[in-house]
Amino acid sequence: MSVDAPVRILVVEDSRPYLKEMQPVFARELAGEEIQYVANLQSAQEVMARQRIDLVVLDVIFPLTPADEKESKVDARAGFKFLDELSKVRRSVRVVVLSSQEKQTAVELLVRYRAV
Repeated sequence: MSVDAPVRILVVEDSRPYLKEMQPVFARELAGEEIQYVANLQSAQEVMARQRIDLVVLDVIFPLTPADEKESKVDARAGFKFLDELSKVRRSVRVVVLSSQEKQTAVELLVRYRAV
């Protein structure tokens, strides 16, 4: 009998209030899956380089580096930069974008990265 491997999920989110709401829900609803949380682009890229990720839950606006994270400095296009990197390496991974940004930003992401 074969046992399915857990789904590896990367959550890229810098908002502590959002994480406080998300983490218990994910822990309950996705029990048994491997979930990693990062809050900046550099950390997200490092995780993606080190291991196979099946699903990314991606914010749009977040810090680029750990130093930026400490200073609460965010980049309005960090989510786009993450998706640009994925498209360059032709890595296929499912991505769910969560953001409180205006609808136009979500539409732009869908159109621009539909093949990622």
